[in-house]
Amino acid sequence: MHAFRCPLLVNLVLLIGFFAVFRVVDPFTEAGYARAPWWSFGFDAGAACTLILLGGVAAGLLHKLTPRFLTPLLFAAWSTSLLAFLYVDLLTMYLYLAHLDWSFLALMNEPGILGDLALAPGDVWQLALIVLAVFAFQLSLFPTGTWLQEHGWRLPRCRRVLLVTALVAGATSAWWSAWHHVHAREAREATAPIPLFAPRYMDLGVARLWSAIGIESHYILVDRELAREAYEQAPETRDYTRFRRDWSPPKDLSAERDWNVLVIAAESWRWDMLTPEIMPGLSRFADDAFTSPAHFSTGTRTPEGLFGLFSGLAPMYWYACRYNDLNTVLFPTLAHLGWKNTVWTSSDLSYGHLNRFVFDEGVDRTFLTNRMKRHDETRVWKRRPLEEEDAEMVDAYLHDLEQRGPGRHLDFLFFYVTHYNYYHPDEFEVFTPSMPSDFSVHDFDLRGKRDRLLNRYKNAAHYLDHLVTRVIDRLRERGELERTIIVITGDHGEEFFERGRFGHSMALNNYQTRVPLILRIPGTPSIRYTVTSHADVAPTVLAALGVNLPIDRTFTGKNLLDHDPERNQAVIMSQMSDGVPLDFALVQDDLKFHFVNQKNDVVIQDVFDMNDAPRSATQAQRARARRSLLSQKRWFSAR
Repeated sequence: MHAFRCPLLVNLVLLIGFFAVFRVVDPFTEAGYARAPWWSFGFDAGAACTLILLGGVAAGLLHKLTPRFLTPLLFAAWSTSLLAFLYVDLLTMYLYLAHLDWSFLALMNEPGILGDLALAPGDVWQLALIVLAVFAFQLSLFPTGTWLQEHGWRLPRCRRVLLVTALVAGATSAWWSAWHHVHAREAREATAPIPLFAPRYMDLGVARLWSAIGIESHYILVDRELAREAYEQAPETRDYTRFRRDWSPPKDLSAERDWNVLVIAAESWRWDMLTPEIMPGLSRFADDAFTSPAHFSTGTRTPEGLFGLFSGLAPMYWYACRYNDLNTVLFPTLAHLGWKNTVWTSSDLSYGHLNRFVFDEGVDRTFLTNRMKRHDETRVWKRRPLEEEDAEMVDAYLHDLEQRGPGRHLDFLFFYVTHYNYYHPDEFEVFTPSMPSDFSVHDFDLRGKRDRLLNRYKNAAHYLDHLVTRVIDRLRERGELERTIIVITGDHGEEFFERGRFGHSMALNNYQTRVPLILRIPGTPSIRYTVTSHADVAPTVLAALGVNLPIDRTFTGKNLLDHDPERNQAVIMSQMSDGVPLDFALVQDDLKFHFVNQKNDVVIQDVFDMNDAPRSATQAQRARARRSLLSQKRWFSAR
């Protein structure tokens, strides 16, 4: 093993130095997160050092069984991979306050996600050269160790290092696991500030041991396998599946009005962008429409958000539809009545299987401008600038509008410019200083560049305003506004480190879930709700058209034209984990109740005010919130 002493010792020093610097810099305290206890450093460093030592031991054993030149290569590959993993894990923590694990990798593997990394050729070459340099450095440690031995340097025996490291790692791991069990919920579902946590895959699997010996957790940790088994039999899964498979349009189905319907949704468009300064055209249009004081998407990702928008269902029903091949009701109903339903998009809606479970049955055609084209001049895996795609989509829609004859239409326009990395032509860069168009998510200084990043997002919203206003102005010129229901909203929000994270899909706070809602119905009916949800859109559209469906028996969302103060609420779902929705938020009584889904029941975990600040709630408020969410889950069994 003497040949591996130098590589092992140098890597141990590197890892300890890496974690020491990490503990000193600690960027998470800037986001309002509590500093991890000092002894957690021993766990992190000890666990990583153990992995290096295990690699060394394995390489030493192979050294006797394989050609001598092969084992240094294997050890260098192992140590380089571990260092690269720790770097990416730290970057993931920096951006999303979540460790790099299988569920995060599964999210990154979703269609289109890698296409949004904004990697330039220079970035790819730089990363490749760094990895090769680290690999070469690791290989050089072997002849360096031999040279040191030949010149009288005595390196510590690896067995002693291994023993000390194992003792430190084992003791701190047990302590950290118990502390983590008591104080922190799983990172993917975290919505409140939490201490810096250990990776789930390094919990040693002893969380159940702490519960067995009476150490109670402050938070409810959900076993995914048990949750999946339970959710397959959950009332919302079972009852809605039965309802939808038995459902067919009534024989006397009719509509009192033949208005057109235009639904516009923009990627990652959060509510506070709708201001006269950023979006002057839509702000003026909103003056003559209903603008929800507090509107929430049904989820933190596109699939859950668009599902709620077109299904009229609370987000937990997405599981029933996705895993039982069930389509939504809105499109088939309008198609049966003679509406022509068209989807216009610059983003491939196969993401999350939306094309199968939302935009399938009842949709006549889909116009897709984006075909994942390479843009070789500036990016490797990036589609061509999406500002061009969205402009092309608007041009195609307006051209189609001019060619139409008599008939009723529902059009859905899905804009992408407000999605990372926030697209706009140069002439729309009015908020400065702004990030350049080819900025990359692997920039470790993004948190420090937050203001420039937010300005780029504002510029994208400003350009979105221009595109959507073109559509509205053309409808006005054609005299179509008085015979068209118009819905304008976002699929979900976007966070810029306001609560510690960047992007979406990770938390239930306002920045990731609250979006604008502009609803214009001919005749401008009065709407008195102050809290609305995506699930309310489909039932309201059908009610405004005078479609004789039993709204309350078909949708869990509310008809905004029929005021019921008891239903002044919204339900939001976090990203599903392994296909299982684990937690929700219910907005009600000017409070946000965060629930955990547990064994077909719901348990209140946290309570916040409308600005995401921790609050207390009375027992009556808690009981009412729990009844409301259970009512949504059992909607179809009660009808």
